[in-house]
Amino acid sequence: MKGMYPTLIKREIWESRSLYLAPLIAAGVLVALWVWGALIVPTHFRFNFSTPPTPFPADASRMGIGLYGLTMQLFFVSSLVCGFYLLDCLYAERKDRSILFWKSLPVSDLQTVLSKFVVAMAVVPLGVFVLATVLYPLLFAIAAAGVPNFSYMSGGWNTGEWMRAEAAMLGALVATQLWYAPLAAWNMLASVVSRRSPALMAILPILVITIFEGMLFRTRHALVFVGRRLMPVPDLLEGLQRPSMWIGLAVTAGMLYIVVRLRRYRDDT
Repeated sequence: MKGMYPTLIKREIWESRSLYLAPLIAAGVLVALWVWGALIVPTHFRFNFSTPPTPFPADASRMGIGLYGLTMQLFFVSSLVCGFYLLDCLYAERKDRSILFWKSLPVSDLQTVLSKFVVAMAVVPLGVFVLATVLYPLLFAIAAAGVPNFSYMSGGWNTGEWMRAEAAMLGALVATQLWYAPLAAWNMLASVVSRRSPALMAILPILVITIFEGMLFRTRHALVFVGRRLMPVPDLLEGLQRPSMWIGLAVTAGMLYIVVRLRRYRDDT
């Protein structure tokens, strides 16, 4: 049965092509913009770099700043796609009745739910990280080829600094995915419960709580709580030291258990 997980993960990627197409399209747009900016804009506006501008400070993590900015752009796109995917993944199979076919196979509800969760929370983010790892040197090379004195301004390419930035970025990505886990489980819970609009089912309780809290107590604790959960975690060790991280993971496990139990008895719309 363990061998079913790779097959289930491949199935999710095959059926939801936007999971990988959206980050690839975003990467293509970034490359096109960098080519335009590096090769056309300086010439068109006749920028004068005969006197080089002030470079980055010596103590600045240049590679880290650039890699973080690039990865966050791709990660933002993939997060939106994964959010909608989780909202739709269990609702769609009931809507098109494909759940009846999958239930006829020797695949448990736990395996199905976990495969969808792992795709959105591990497979896609890891793919985005690999994409950013490949894309960053390419964009750096484009800028170096098209912008005069770019090496002086940026401090030049530093492989050791780039590798350290990659390690830090991977840690931040792991921490952020762990931090987002309750949101992903909540979307799946809305997907398995909803009969018409999973997005409305996910947003409505938060909206109602926020409105009533504002009317009764004149506070915005619920809104602030959700806002904090949407913020990425910049450091793995710092994230693991947060008690709210571990509480969120426990809540995630509870919600996924409910999702598995509900899917077992939800086979129609």
